[in-house]
Amino acid sequence: MKKNLTVRCLDDRRVLEFSGITALTASDASGQFGVLPAHAPLHTLLLPGLVVCKSAEKHTYLATAGGPFICRDGIVNIISTRFVQADDPDALIPALKAMKAEEGSAQQGRQQQTVDMTRTLLKRLKEWQELK
Repeated sequence: MKKNLTVRCLDDRRVLEFSGITALTASDASGQFGVLPAHAPLHTLLLPGLVVCKSAEKHTYLATAGGPFICRDGIVNIISTRFVQADDPDALIPALKAMKAEEGSAQQGRQQQTVDMTRTLLKRLKEWQELK
């Protein structure tokens, strides 16, 4: 019988792993649920929100965009487009704001690249038509 859980959080940028977890709480469409070591296999879809991982030493808080939750053989995999981890729930708010600002800047950069590429393509097309 497993005495602890291992929690893996996966997004498109990284994998975080927490071991020594004694209990975990999260929420899906049916409501809030808990997972303990030796839990029966469980597959569900998390709602966006908070996942709390408890260990003997501390609590770890994860803000997640939701996604697949797979618990099997003492290993919990949480797959999400984004998540933020903190040891204090109050620290999640500034981290989420920073992530939002970073993603907004990246999106603006991608939009500007698209505009620049479209202008260049239109210019080249016009030059090509003038050669005919």
